[in-house]
Amino acid sequence: MIILMLLTSASSNAMKPAHLSEATMDSLISDLIEENIIENKDKEVTLNGLYLDMAPVIYNLYMNNNFQPLWMDEANSQLVNDIYHMLENSMQFGIDPKYFSPEYLKFIQNDIACQRKVQKKAIRATQFEFLMTHTVLQLYVIMEKGVQYYEDADFYNDNDIYIQQLPDNLLQSIQRKNLVNTLLKSQPDAYSNHQNSAMNNAVIIELN
Repeated sequence: MIILMLLTSASSNAMKPAHLSEATMDSLISDLIEENIIENKDKEVTLNGLYLDMAPVIYNLYMNNNFQPLWMDEANSQLVNDIYHMLENSMQFGIDPKYFSPEYLKFIQNDIACQRKVQKKAIRATQFEFLMTHTVLQLYVIMEKGVQYYEDADFYNDNDIYIQQLPDNLLQSIQRKNLVNTLLKSQPDAYSNHQNSAMNNAVIIELN
């Protein structure tokens, strides 16, 4: 198992001061995403103590998106809030919150703004990208296929058609701004509750 620390050693060309003067934050994050995907694809990955059992799907999704960040995009800020709201109310969907780590996810998101150095801010943002994507993939699979499928699935298995199609399906849902509706299609009883609830609540759930 490889411990993915997202270039805290600052060995990447993306972290050189000369590059920083020309790059935007998004391009820095994109560089970090690409480097980590290239180095760690097909390996078992732990990010800050959290085992990313869906690492190959995460990597394929970002490769299909040209390594561009998904959740740091201001256009998706409401979607992030919607996901937090769904996690906070996961019991309404019959899902045990033990499968998610939103408390730590929220901590990482808030800590981005606390970083004074651009390098550290980009590293923290990339950690948030991977962790948020992992959480959304968990939610996506459990709501579509059920807990038992998620627990039994081998996300390193290239022969599973559902797993093969998962990166494209999730990416399209995000790009088309219908991810929440896609998730809720498999939970019709919860749909009206979700639509009638406030969508900007933060979620606090224990990581371990």
